[in-house]
Amino acid sequence: MYVAYYLHWSFPDILGLEHPARTRVIEEIGKIHAQSPAPPGTHEW
Repeated sequence: MYVAYYLHWSFPDILGLEHPARTRVIEEIGKIHAQSPAPPGTHEW
């Protein structure tokens, strides 16, 4: 569901990817997520 959440892809579309491609997509989303700032209201004071 990680890929579906970030890319708004359907579950069948995600499962339709070959495993190496799916792994690569997940890694790229992780990189983007790590670089993005925290959503408003979630930072610690």
